[in-house]
Amino acid sequence: MFLGGIGDVKCAQGDTLAAFALYDEALEVNPNDVGIMNNYAYFLTLCNRDLDKAERMSGKTIQAEPQNPTFLDTYAWVFYKRQEYTMAQLYIEMALKNEKRPSSDIYDHYGDILLAIGNKKEALAQWKKALELDAGNQSLLEKIEKLAAELEAGDKQPDEITEQ
Repeated sequence: MFLGGIGDVKCAQGDTLAAFALYDEALEVNPNDVGIMNNYAYFLTLCNRDLDKAERMSGKTIQAEPQNPTFLDTYAWVFYKRQEYTMAQLYIEMALKNEKRPSSDIYDHYGDILLAIGNKKEALAQWKKALELDAGNQSLLEKIEKLAAELEAGDKQPDEITEQ
């Protein structure tokens, strides 16, 4: 667990190579540490690296703790990054169902997944929920503003065509 914690710190500092080496070392010591596997899988997806390895590790966490919302969110995110949106939606919805107080990240991920499958209005709603929990999140604000403008422009087009 100690090596995994240092790996988390290294990831937060942007030193992913050192972090991944520490995660590998931690898993050599304890190959069944689902917390380390989850974090390692999640950080791999954030870097868009070795998504097959991320999927294998994340799958093991789900087998060990099938109702853990954090692990379900990570698994959903792996599928999202692999552009397997149906599976991503399935697992993110399971994460939400199993989480008593969903985090901003889960709502943000759900919004991204919904947008990827073309459900723009629901994506916007999920991002707004995420923003309520993380009011200063500039990335969320930008996504909300962009999608809201796109939806508003789309709603106006049929009227403009009728008026001409």
